[in-house]
This record gives sequence, structure tokens and C-alpha cells, in this order.
Amino acid sequence: MIIDQLSGLSGYEPLHPRFPAAFAFLRELLANHPADGRYVMPGCDVPDAVYVNLSSNDLLPRQEATAEAHRRYIDLQVVLTGTEAMYVPAVRPAEAGPYRADTDCVLYAPVRLEDCTRLLIPAGSFAVFFAGELHAPCAPAGPAPATARKAVMKILA
Repeated sequence: MIIDQLSGLSGYEPLHPRFPAAFAFLRELLANHPADGRYVMPGCDVPDAVYVNLSSNDLLPRQEATAEAHRRYIDLQVVLTGTEAMYVPAVRPAEAGPYRADTDCVLYAPVRLEDCTRLLIPAGSFAVFFAGELHAPCAPAGPAPATARKAVMKILA
């Protein structure tokens, strides 16, 4: 897991062979202020090896975190507006269902927020979750509902 400001993204390019091209694609995409939607990086050696989902989300308070993990993709979650809290369980809970290959996702049993590490990701910052790392995004930073716009880049591991 990595947390940093978007201005420091290039410092992580050596960590994965797809990162340099993927980060360049993300910077170009965000510079054009695109609408919400799915954007696939052209020219990849594997279809859908790198893509970005842009969305505006309602962040609702909760008492528990329902974590997820991915097997094939690395998640790069960039908060564009607002501040989002993301939670990481201190101990891996039981899987709440089977792995879904179509969404590359397995969900885990809910965990009390008190049993998680809380990550605050303000606008202009990002979190990277490597394949297998649990994360529960999309929570408000405070006790009231909030909204945030974010880009979630999926990079084939």
C-alpha cells in the first residue's frame, strides 16, 4: 500500500513495469477534465491491462468496513475533489463470498471501524493497493455524509 500526493506519483514508476505508461495515461486523462466514465489505455499488450473509472460518489457514514481485495489488478485510487476515508482491517476477516472473476473482486466480512486503520485521502492525493491488499474505500472523512470525485485506475499486476 502506498499513500502520497498526486505530484509524487512519478516516484513510484520503478515499482511495476506498467506504471510509467499507466501514470502518463492518467496524467493526460486528468489534464483534459473528462466526464465520469470508463477510459481504457490504448496500445496495451493485453486488453484492459490499464483502465480508469472516473466517478462522483456519495460517501455515507457507517459503523463497519466491508473490505475488498483484487487478485489480478492493482488499484490506484486518486481523490479529485473532497476527502475520502479508506479503511484497512488490522486482521484479515473471513471472505464473505466467492471471488468474482468478472469484477476481479472478493469481499470480506464486515469489520468494526475501530479494528481498522483509517486512511484520510484528501483531494490531490492517492492510495495504491496492490493485488491481495484489503481496502474499504468510499467513506466520509467526518461523521456527516459527503461527496467526492475520484479516479480509480486498474493496472494488471
